[in-house]
Amino acid sequence: MKLNHVAGAGVLFVLFVYLPLTLIPATVAWYNPGVVLFADTTVGIPPALSFYREIKRDSLIEYSVVVRNAHGEVACESRGGPFQYKKQEGALVNKTLSDWAPQDPRCADLPEGAYRVETTWRVVRPLGDFLPPGALQEMFGGILPPKYVTRLSPVFHVLPVDPKGVEDES
Repeated sequence: MKLNHVAGAGVLFVLFVYLPLTLIPATVAWYNPGVVLFADTTVGIPPALSFYREIKRDSLIEYSVVVRNAHGEVACESRGGPFQYKKQEGALVNKTLSDWAPQDPRCADLPEGAYRVETTWRVVRPLGDFLPPGALQEMFGGILPPKYVTRLSPVFHVLPVDPKGVEDES
């Protein structure tokens, strides 16, 4: 009979604790990146980034960036982390696409065209971010599956250099 109580408690735990925690979106309790915007630019100049985010709790997070052209082809991509994100909110200032995706030099000098950027953040151990550091965090921190947040930027353009704006070197 005791085994039935343990099994019943396990089922209740899964239904009322574990399952609801797995269903909580990352944007609710961990990280809300807002909208990622890149400004139109000219060839040779990385697009400026406009980005406001809210890190709701200290979290171990990885990210990936994929830049695609208008035909859906990958123009450049980058991955980073895991990094310990600290609780804060605010805008990133004075950043460009080359800062956003530093591992791929192609992101610093895109050819003429239209592009979109897909950025995905992965909260590595969601439950661990709620537990105190130490044995408890190590034992139970990875019980929940990772949480993901993906943002797709609006289209931005890399325009040709205006020949009238280039000085004649002769």
